Amino acid sequence: MNILQIVGVFPTTPMKSGSGVVRVIYHISKELVQRGHDVTILSPSFRHDSDGDKKALLSDPFVLDGIKIHYFPYSVCYRYFCVMPKLIPYFKKNIDAFDVAHVHDTRSFQGIIMHHYAAQHGLPYVSQLHGSYLEPINGYKPKWLLDNLFSRRILADSKRVIALTETETKYYERCGIAEERVDSIGNGIEFSKYQAAQRGAFRKRFGISPDERVILYLGRIARSKGIDLLVEAFSELRNRFESVKLVIVGPDSDYDSGYASSLRNKVNRMNLRDSTLFTGPVDEYDKINAYTDADVFVTPRFTGFPLTFLESCACGTPIVTTRDADSIDWIDGFVGFVTVDNKTGLAEAITTILCDHQIRERFEHNCKTLAQRFAWPSVVDKIEETYRRAAGN
Repeated sequence: MNILQIVGVFPTTPMKSGSGVVRVIYHISKELVQRGHDVTILSPSFRHDSDGDKKALLSDPFVLDGIKIHYFPYSVCYRYFCVMPKLIPYFKKNIDAFDVAHVHDTRSFQGIIMHHYAAQHGLPYVSQLHGSYLEPINGYKPKWLLDNLFSRRILADSKRVIALTETETKYYERCGIAEERVDSIGNGIEFSKYQAAQRGAFRKRFGISPDERVILYLGRIARSKGIDLLVEAFSELRNRFESVKLVIVGPDSDYDSGYASSLRNKVNRMNLRDSTLFTGPVDEYDKINAYTDADVFVTPRFTGFPLTFLESCACGTPIVTTRDADSIDWIDGFVGFVTVDNKTGLAEAITTILCDHQIRERFEHNCKTLAQRFAWPSVVDKIEETYRRAAGN
């Protein structure tokens, strides 16, 4: 099949991207190419390479692991919504060459243009929201405008939609998407990569003693993740355990300017500075070792299907989250706990994992078993079938 992937922006070094969606699209596309499919991605040329390397502009398409990526200049750009005039003649010329499209960003210029020409030329496509629901977020007007003018139509006209979680499945129902058009497919993971971790390496590098209990948050330092609640819960935990450390790994969020600083200030105000470590962004090696050396991985709030949950499971580290998040049916009681959304509930769940060795060993075993089920080849098997059903094959 000739497959078009629609995403807001796609860097030439996707595995260094701070966007989990970008990394997901890269893995899906790479696996599809290995199976003999042609895969094309369209992206604005701005910020396309996290290393600042502009050589990608010298070739069109730029080919990465067999994936064809076309980079288009833009005339206007607001965040990742980039108006690319040259995309219009590209679609006019090439739309009939594609068998199916996969829309990962209904709020992108390329998604809007694709929808227009798909309707004219009968191109079937699959939509996937990745937890970015078509609802006003904190009264954010640009998203509200895009959703009401374009995104809802794009979703409604999809041949099939992919739901990452139970929450997304229920959301599609509220949008009027018939149940038979919804395919439940989670994200995937390179399971084998996480088996090469060196236990103790992360602790050694960052000066964490072997007897300290490590509570890990790993991801963007964003307000929406509920890290401030984790800090409050950690204040209770520090009174319960003689030696415990909160480790916060990841870059500051592009959209939450000042939040990381306010979080550090909160840690200082609560007298938690000596028992809290902010590492900033780390490379893949340190990330895997962080999961491995942690006793529990905590993300209080999330939308979609965080890759961090699968990564933690692949390293055998149990998960704790709260009910003020999207619903993933395999977490609670199987690989960790989903608890009430307050500091006491969070602290109690973490304490149980740290203190109850039977529960912890069961979760560790289940984590590895579950992560194997989400290896990329198994996930892409389901995505391939969704594409065939969308295309009527």
